[in-house]
Amino acid sequence: MKKHLALTLLALTTSISHAQSFQSIRKGLDLYAQIWAENDPAKRAVLMKEGLTEDFHFMNNRTQSVGHSGFEDFVVSMKSSFPGLVVVFGPLAQHHNVARVAWQLRRPDQSLLAEGFDVLGFDESGKIKSLTGFVGPFNTEIPE
Repeated sequence: MKKHLALTLLALTTSISHAQSFQSIRKGLDLYAQIWAENDPAKRAVLMKEGLTEDFHFMNNRTQSVGHSGFEDFVVSMKSSFPGLVVVFGPLAQHHNVARVAWQLRRPDQSLLAEGFDVLGFDESGKIKSLTGFVGPFNTEIPE
């Protein structure tokens, strides 16, 4: 009986810890979404400080950077190239301190500009420490 109770408590503790981890990762992704939505560079810098580690590693098919300033340059470039750009995120899948999320870039009229998915790494506090972005849909079909 004691062994069963101990295993039940361990499972419950693991579930609570996982739920807290999911909550902090969800918060990190929400802050990331706010960074893309924010047009004021000063406000965006505050969001970056809150949601990204100082040595945040960003990489996609167009660029790679370390730190907030390099990522800020990329965000500004995208917003300048595509005025009114809207980033929409899909469901979040996560385990440990890693998550993946699908996204779409939409024009102001909501038409699709691009789509893809990101793989994000998080630190223990829920800040994003790395992001690798992939442009294009993720094909899950395996040829026979």
